[in-house]
Amino acid sequence: MELLRLTRSVCPTCLKEVEARIVDRGDAVVMEKGCDDHGPVEVLLARDGTALRELLPLRERLGLGRGGGESYSLYVTSRCNEPCPTCFANQCLDGYHEPSVFEVRSALEGLHAPRVSVFGGEPTERADLFEIVSAIRDAGGEPVVFTNGLKLVDPNYARELVDAGAREVRLEIDTLDPDILARLRGADVLDAKLTALDNLDTLGATAFIEAVVVPGVNESPFDMLMELAARTPCVRGISFRSYAFRPRPKERRVQPLRPDELIALATEATDGAVTIARVVAFQKVLAAFLRLAGHRWCPADLIYPMVRHGEDVVPVHDVADVDALASAVERTAHLWSTYPALATVRLSAAAAPHLAGREAMGLGASAIQRVLAALVGRQTSLDSDLVLLSFGAFCDPTVIDLDLMGQCPVRDLLHPERRAMCASYLAYLRDAPTDRRIWKVRAP
Repeated sequence: MELLRLTRSVCPTCLKEVEARIVDRGDAVVMEKGCDDHGPVEVLLARDGTALRELLPLRERLGLGRGGGESYSLYVTSRCNEPCPTCFANQCLDGYHEPSVFEVRSALEGLHAPRVSVFGGEPTERADLFEIVSAIRDAGGEPVVFTNGLKLVDPNYARELVDAGAREVRLEIDTLDPDILARLRGADVLDAKLTALDNLDTLGATAFIEAVVVPGVNESPFDMLMELAARTPCVRGISFRSYAFRPRPKERRVQPLRPDELIALATEATDGAVTIARVVAFQKVLAAFLRLAGHRWCPADLIYPMVRHGEDVVPVHDVADVDALASAVERTAHLWSTYPALATVRLSAAAAPHLAGREAMGLGASAIQRVLAALVGRQTSLDSDLVLLSFGAFCDPTVIDLDLMGQCPVRDLLHPERRAMCASYLAYLRDAPTDRRIWKVRAP
């Protein structure tokens, strides 16, 4: 047993702030915590602790989480037009104050090229969504709209959304099995979602697929969604999440899959092409280059690039020496806290030979170089031959790490203190008006 770090969390029952320990038990990494009223609790963070075991110490050595980077979340409504049986937004946004376009414009003042993710509920329920998107674009920002896609079935609506400035759309497609999707979303919506994706592809927009993986329901969407991405040029990534839903009275809590478990499922679906070792190696490289750029980074969100090759997608390890780059990061990580300039020089020199990439596949410029340029340089979209896989978990009260959350790269645009997105969610659940200044809740 090894103590990985001490932190703060909350009691999952009363949400009181408590001390917490993250412990590596060899066969799993857990969070141990508890409060005087509800006793101790142990929460699974990872069955395969490789990512936490290697990335948390690296994060400390690199000094990540102290830099800038302007990425914000903007919740515009709690309303939705999709009858999902289990809904995250319904549990934490009911009664949420819908900000006006004026409020959004005011919140954007003084920000430098912010990346703003527009959430709901369902953002397209706002009649003035195009104005909100335009406001973000007019402020020099990059609007990213998260949507179920039902209104984007109308090609005119899709065109207006893109023309307003939504060059990147995150489209909810959990699986291509119509029966399973109907079970997850409460209606037969597969054809509508695929039509929405086709419309975005026709418009030349950038699309990311957002897939929720629910244990016992859709644990095998990986191969089919990657095939969809491979044959749809506008798709630049797939984000796999397994949410922990806060249960209503008398409901059984759904235990989510952790990021390492999602990666294990992807390993099986890709015949070993995507593995936890490969994902961790790329995360090390990404972390170092984010540090070079002065950006924040969260080890809870694990990213791995795939590269289009003909009618397929292949792992970035096939076209770049990612492991050599990761080793270079490890060799220089100890220098960052005391000699950052020297660390920069040594990392750049060590990395240079490996950034050229392997040309055998005829991919031109290095895939690793281009994906780092997009992620670190905050470019508006990835190159068309890159498909970014993301494996993550939402920071719900069960697993929330308050110390990490305080350094989260995504902030709440409307909060006066630019609080982390998950902190605003937590404050809402706590039902503490002083901590929830912008959350206006209907009277009981």
